[in-house]
Amino acid sequence: AGLGDGTVALLDPVDRAEIARLRGHSAAVAQVVSAPFGLVSAGNDLQVVLWSTDPSGRLPLLQWRHHEKMNWLASVENRLIVAGLGNE
Repeated sequence: AGLGDGTVALLDPVDRAEIARLRGHSAAVAQVVSAPFGLVSAGNDLQVVLWSTDPSGRLPLLQWRHHEKMNWLASVENRLIVAGLGNE
């Protein structure tokens, strides 16, 4: 779950208890998607972050900055689709 404090909370699917907290955004996280290549988040800080799946680290593997806020993420096969507001 993406949170307003710029973190992503990983929740247990059964009891919904928090397992871990991912820190890498400087503003609210708008979208989170699970893709074949990892967990990806997009935030109001104009960043898309690919997270490590290693439970001991959970650090950003890749951070990509865009020129506008991204509101939608989707994973199709081995591709990531990112969409913004389209104001430009």
